[in-house]
Formats: sequence, structure tokens, C-alpha cells
Amino acid sequence: MAFKKVMVVDPDLSAFEGKGVVDEKDMEVIPVANLLAARSIIGEYRPHVVILSSEIEGARDFARYVSKRTDARIVLTSPDPQLIDRHWKTDLVVPAPLTPQSIREAVARCLDPNLAPKAVDLSSTQRNQEVTEEDDFWKDDSLLVKKWSRLANPFARRQPEEQKRESLSGSSGPERGSEEVLAPQASKVSRNELGETDVREKIIHQEVISVYSTKGGVGRTLVAAHLAHYLRKFNPLLIDLNFAEGPSDLSINWQLPKIPHLGKFITAVEDRKSCFGELVVKSSASTFDIVQTPPTLRQSDRFDLDTLADLISVAKRRYGMIIVDLPYNYSNITLEMLNLSSLILLISTPELGPVARLKEMLHFLDQGQRAFLVINNYDGRGMISPQEIVEYLDIPLGAVIYYDAEIAEIASRGQFASENSVFGRGILDLMSHVLGIGERKSWVRKKLRRNQEGDQRSR
Repeated sequence: MAFKKVMVVDPDLSAFEGKGVVDEKDMEVIPVANLLAARSIIGEYRPHVVILSSEIEGARDFARYVSKRTDARIVLTSPDPQLIDRHWKTDLVVPAPLTPQSIREAVARCLDPNLAPKAVDLSSTQRNQEVTEEDDFWKDDSLLVKKWSRLANPFARRQPEEQKRESLSGSSGPERGSEEVLAPQASKVSRNELGETDVREKIIHQEVISVYSTKGGVGRTLVAAHLAHYLRKFNPLLIDLNFAEGPSDLSINWQLPKIPHLGKFITAVEDRKSCFGELVVKSSASTFDIVQTPPTLRQSDRFDLDTLADLISVAKRRYGMIIVDLPYNYSNITLEMLNLSSLILLISTPELGPVARLKEMLHFLDQGQRAFLVINNYDGRGMISPQEIVEYLDIPLGAVIYYDAEIAEIASRGQFASENSVFGRGILDLMSHVLGIGERKSWVRKKLRRNQEGDQRSR
């Protein structure tokens, strides 16, 4: 077998519990546990074969995305291959669950030169084509595939009404008539010429988000935790890098157990990938995964730049959104984490001290990095307005979170503010404006404009 790069998108990564897959000399296996992660690295690795589970939400549209942007063969796993319909963009269908042996057999089958470029699965043939002697079926205990021996259009015998609908919508097939879908939460609804509702989804990218401030007590950890909580549909991970002697504010507020923590990952130099799953903890109230800091500074001092790079690299394979709560210092770890981030949220209160410190640290950021200002605890009566802060710092405004008297008490109980609370609406506005997720809460910006107009009149 020629050397091949194989990406396997498996939420449980169960296929890699067996031995003899990753270490094969003639095949590089790239295990990925999340669609957002898979989409972000597919251009980097350019795999020859993508093995994808039909059980993953959004898998159908991810397969379409792969087929449009790479030449990779698409292998679909399904508990019942007969249920795969004609809209899937796939070359092979294999029964689930995956095993190391079935991965190798699927790749071997993809290397078969007799496999047609767009092999069609058996079930779509039964529903939409007449099965003739020309059709050659191949089946064994581990794989199911139908080879299309003639270059025929699998949608040639569609019903007239279906053809009419596609001609009116300007598409020549299901694969052209819709955008790639990875995030059903961020959608736009319109109506086509037939008056039918047409939902076009928006692609959400994987992000590594660093939440940083130059002063303590500005609400950085609250913003990071609530952002992870509100992004729970995107499989987020919250990494706490606030190294301290004893538990961090995140561990105390959300009543996390003392173990597990980063200590094991720091010491497992030889096999960090396999121990990563043992680091993750959840609070009783949260719906997202958390990686805690070590409980002592003696352990934290062993956390170096290589460990940080390994941690982020493994996390990007497993999670759609990685949120990092950074300490308010200029250590090498902090600066390197800022460099590794795809998005930086700079948290400040509307006070001269934190704003002046932010101005001084901006030169540490690369010019092309995406950084947004988040103003927290704004009560409309501060010495400086959000607009003046934005003009002074010369960075875009991500959100203004108004003062919420109840947020501290809610967090101390290990809970999260509701989306209808003052703090919650500020986080939703941040998600909408910076990440493009959800509807923008324009009431915040309208209120800012009203306050600014009032200040100008009073002057």
C-alpha cells in the first residue's frame, strides 16, 4: 500500500484504542474528534482519505465541504449503510463502529483503481435507479460499496417537481443548492420563488480564544466561563492558566474537584495525547469541559512553552472552541498563548488604570491578530466612555457588558447567568459581534449611542 494520510473523524476516538493504527509505517492516521476541528486542519494536512461517522450532527455537509475542496476519498461509517441517502457525498460506506482493521480495509479499498470517482451507495440506487446487470456490487463483512460502472448522473431520474424546484432555485443538484453546514445554530431564513422556507446555514470556524486583562478583578474569568457555557453547542473546552498556590477562582467559584488537573499532562512528556482525556473535569452546573491549573506553584513552574504547544495541539483535535483564561501578567507562557490564539478578547473596566495598561501591552500582539476590546461593568457613569476607550486604544469593540449586581453572587454559587440577564445579554452580544453566532443584541449599542448623545448635550 502506498503511503496515505487518513483523517478519521470519530467523536469517541474509539478506533484508536486498538494498537497498530497510528504507528503503521505506510499510513499516517490523523484522529479528530470534532467537525470544527476537522474543518480547520483539513487544509493543513490535505488527507487522501477522510473517514466520517454519519452519526455526527452536520456530517453530511462536512462531507460536501471535503469533496468540494480536496481530492480526498470520503468513507462514511454508519450502523446501517442501507439508510444512507443519495444526498451524501461519499465514495465508500462502511459499517460502524470503526476498528483499526476496518480503517485499513477502507483505505485499501480506496486505493483500488477500479473504484469509480463518484461511487454511489446501494440504498440510493434502490430508491432512485433501476438496478441492472451493469451495476457491480462489492460487499464483505467489513465494507459495503457499489461501484458505478457507467458515468451516469445519479439524479437523472428525479421527479419533474423536484427538477422544477431546483431549476427555479438556480441549482443543478443538491450539492450546489446549499451552503456547507457545520453550525445549525447560526442560520438565516429566506424564501425561494416557490414560497418555501429556505434555511441557509452559516459556517462557524474553530477558534482558539484567549481572554486576557492587564489587571485583576475586571471579570476576565467570568467572561471566559460564561462564553464557554453559551458556546456549549460547539463543544467548547475552557483551559485555566491562572497559575497560583492553591485553587484558582474558576475552581473555587464553580466548585471543581481538586483532581484532575494539568499536573499529569506536564509530567507525561512521552505520551501526552493519551493522557489528555484524564485531565478534563466538569462542574455540576456546566455543560462544557474544563482543564484546571495544578494546585501548587511548584508544579506550575514545570509548565513550559513546549507543554503549552502540546496542550493546544491536542485540544484542537478534540474541541470546536478552545477558550483560555490567562493571568494578567507578561510571562512567556502568556505571550506565547496570545500568539497561538486565533482570537484575543481584551477585558477592561471603564477606568483609567486598566485602559492605560492595555495600551502599553498592545505592542506585544502581532499586527495581523484578531483582537477585540470587551468593556465590563459599565454603568453609564464612568469617567471615560466606551467610545473614548476604543478611540484611545485603536482596537475594535467586541462588546460592552453593563454592570450586573447579581453576577458575583450567581458565580459564587457555581451557576451561570441566564441569557436574559444583563451580564448574559452582554455575552450574547459578544458572541454575535465577534464570532457571528446568534443575533446581534443591538440594544447594547443603541444604549451606548443614547448615552453618548446625552453626554454631548450636557457639555
